[in-house]
Amino acid sequence: MFNSHRFWIMWAGAASVIAWYFWTDPDGGAETLARLQWMLWLVVLAGPVYLLRKALMPGDSRTILQSALNGRVSAAIVWLGMCLLTGMLFLAFAGRAAASDFPEGAIRYLPVLLHEQRAYWPGMPLVSSLAAQVEQETCASLTSKRCWNPRTELKTSREYGFGLGQLTVTPKLNNFDAARKLDISLRDWRFSERYDPVLQLRAMILMDRAGFNRLSFVPDPHARLAMSF
Repeated sequence: MFNSHRFWIMWAGAASVIAWYFWTDPDGGAETLARLQWMLWLVVLAGPVYLLRKALMPGDSRTILQSALNGRVSAAIVWLGMCLLTGMLFLAFAGRAAASDFPEGAIRYLPVLLHEQRAYWPGMPLVSSLAAQVEQETCASLTSKRCWNPRTELKTSREYGFGLGQLTVTPKLNNFDAARKLDISLRDWRFSERYDPVLQLRAMILMDRAGFNRLSFVPDPHARLAMSF
């Protein structure tokens, strides 16, 4: 096996992909390591999955496979059942493991985002794009502390941005003041209270809606939404 060219090509290709992900990782390699850790959990899950499969469907899988290859239809059906059960158990365990890596802020603020969207832009053509916008603005990676965090800030010598929608303030452009003018509910929003996640999401939705409405000449709603972003 170790003398096979395909063996070395396979592992060299995998190592190259991991190295490329690590090199381009915007979070300094943290997201790449998190993905590798998640993949290692599949190895850990193999044991419980095997024991559960054996408990639910006892039998020697090699013997059943050999019988299926010899033309026994019943053995083939049992073999397929074993494969399906094993796959379903892996998906069940892996799904629970993946859910634990879901950003805590997303779990907390997605219902708020949906409520604000329904209240201030019920006709929004692609609701999921609002969540994608928050992720784009705040998440260097899904494991970053800034991901879905209303206190996320970007400070440079030219500009300052904050919050789930990253409202930008510069000497010439103040989107915080512009957002406050879009709805009466935002008029009393003070800069000292800028970390309020509800008002941040409301301002983001209202600014998106304003940009969308200015492009009324675009007939396709999804193209129009992309242009407004």
